[in-house]
Order: sequence, then C-alpha cells, then structure tokens
Amino acid sequence: MATEIPQKLIDLINDENTIKVLATVNEKGHPYSVEKPFMRVLEQGYLTYLELLESSKSYKNFTWSLWYDQRVSITVIGNKGENWQIQGRPEKIIVSGPVFEDHYRSVRKQLGDVDLAAVCLIKLELLVNESFSYQFAQQEQRQPIFNHLDRLAK
Repeated sequence: MATEIPQKLIDLINDENTIKVLATVNEKGHPYSVEKPFMRVLEQGYLTYLELLESSKSYKNFTWSLWYDQRVSITVIGNKGENWQIQGRPEKIIVSGPVFEDHYRSVRKQLGDVDLAAVCLIKLELLVNESFSYQFAQQEQRQPIFNHLDRLAK
C-alpha cells in the first residue's frame, strides 16, 4: 500500500505554480535533478510525472530505477514557504492506451505541437515536511538544548 498524502500536500503538488524537482540516479549512482512541472497526484499514494522528452536523462534514470527497484526523490516548493521532500519508487511507465492518450491530449492542448514520451507513475513511500517554520517548531520542541544562549536570556 502506498503512503497516504495529506490534502494540503496534494493541493500543493497539483498547483501549477508549485516548483517540483525530480531527482534520480543513473546506473553508476550519479544523481540528476531537474524541475518537472507536469507532476500531479494521480490517486491516493501515487504521483505521476509526464515526461515530454524521449532523450531526457530523467526518463532514462527513471526507467533504470524501475528496472532495478531504486528510489527517486521529489522536492516540492510552494510560494508560501512550503517545502516537502518526497521519496518513492517508480511503479509503472505508461507509453500507450487511454491514460497515455488523455495526458497526451492535455499536454498538446497546453503546449501546442509537442510530444509526450511517457506517463511515469511513482508509488510514494516517505513524506517529510522540510518547511523552515515546521522544522524550527519541531527543533524547539524536541531539542531545546539547541537554543542559543542569547535566545534563552530573553
């Protein structure tokens, strides 16, 4: 079963103004990360990213990760300081059929005369809220000894 995603994160991922960065590794373990704006929550616990380029390094690395059961990472950055780190495993690459055709039509409607290489499905496994305000509050609660002395003197 995939990880349940909080609604606020679903809304953030599905917002077209949110920055979404996919990080993959190649067969030698070298990391590669790039913004992937066509990323959406498909259903609870699953994320899709639409790969527009057959020659993309991300697509090649994603395919390798699917074949060899490796994780990928997604960073999600909102315009109000939201920042999430997501880890998941490639679940499926769709290159034909009704799901592919629906996304293909949608991409062409949005971008014009372009191709769609694949609809890539990611099963989410780990969600970490990395927003500064959230992490700071957690640190204050869990490690009060980390407070600098000048803050304690107030």
